[in-house]
Amino acid sequence: MEIARVFDLDGLDEVLCDLVKRTVQEETLLPTIILISQMAALLNGYFASHDKNVAHTVVAGIGFRLRQIARSLSSTPLILLPNSTTNINININTTVMESRQMCTDTLLSIFNTPPSTTAAAAALSEIRCPRPSFGRIFDQLVDMHLLCSRIPRTIADAVAVFDAQGRRRESIGSSVGVVWVVEVLRDGGGAWIGSGVDGDGHGHGHGAGERMFRHQRWGVVNVQDGVVVDAFATEE
Repeated sequence: MEIARVFDLDGLDEVLCDLVKRTVQEETLLPTIILISQMAALLNGYFASHDKNVAHTVVAGIGFRLRQIARSLSSTPLILLPNSTTNINININTTVMESRQMCTDTLLSIFNTPPSTTAAAAALSEIRCPRPSFGRIFDQLVDMHLLCSRIPRTIADAVAVFDAQGRRRESIGSSVGVVWVVEVLRDGGGAWIGSGVDGDGHGHGHGAGERMFRHQRWGVVNVQDGVVVDAFATEE
């Protein structure tokens, strides 16, 4: 395992460039997993201290470098960029059109859609729409964008957390059962299904089969003993 510390996006870009050069010039053990932590902090610091046009150019360059590494190295490394989330707060004074525009301008969970009518908006004093930090900017860096969020496990758990109007009564604590919802906000690469040859031996479509995009697919999971498992799998 190798650890590199960087303090801004320029430093990250240098490390990525060095990784490309070393793997080309040397017969070294190639990485199979690359984890870049604190990405939201790096983006926040860089955009706060640099011209926006410069910052956007640097982000685009890092995105290109990440894809170059993922697709050119023989080890085809899995590159992970953990991110944080923020909330779009929509209150009763926000019009329906404004609320929908605020939520659609960014990547939004399918479980937190904005209200479709003024009456629905008025029923809630405030709607909190969770979204990835730096939404569309961060989205440039990844081919598959996942959002993980905790929700009550059962109806009884939901009743303990939310009131009849959908307002949160209390934070999700240890006494309330929760599960993790993992959903695909965007799938830029898709997955190739099948071999591209039918039962009669005739080819069809791409050589790797049909290309399936997983946008808005989701699953409910828990972590048990360090393993991700189906949260509602039937116990035998």
